[in-house]
Amino acid sequence: MKKKILIIIKSLHLGGTEKQLLNILKVINKNFEFKIFLLDYDGILIKDFERLSIEVIGLKRSSGIK
Repeated sequence: MKKKILIIIKSLHLGGTEKQLLNILKVINKNFEFKIFLLDYDGILIKDFERLSIEVIGLKRSSGIK
């Protein structure tokens, strides 16, 4: 059984931290089950993480939890 890891980050806009997170998870995604929680559910990189079968959840500014 894979260990589960929750990553909490503000958003997945195109920035240095977000790009590095994507690069790291591409390599280690096979060994762990990741879920990403966004404090502001927004960002161009959401689809890239979802393509890796990583669930992305979070808060929307206007409507609460997604």
